[in-house]
Amino acid sequence: MKTNFSAGQITAYGFVAFGAIVMLAPFYFMFVFATHDNTAIMSVPPPMWFGNELSNNLAALIEYLPYFWKT
Repeated sequence: MKTNFSAGQITAYGFVAFGAIVMLAPFYFMFVFATHDNTAIMSVPPPMWFGNELSNNLAALIEYLPYFWKT
């Protein structure tokens, strides 16, 4: 069975794929930025790949977390 796609269907799939990438991009950047320090995050252009600061960022989060719930 051979399926023939029309130009309209290909365009529609292209828009859906583009929309999926746009919707997933913030989650990707959230994970990437979690592995960098503040200086790297605020740099131009921002980092596009994972860094080495995840353990330091998690330690700072755990240190700050008890004070967060008291305020």
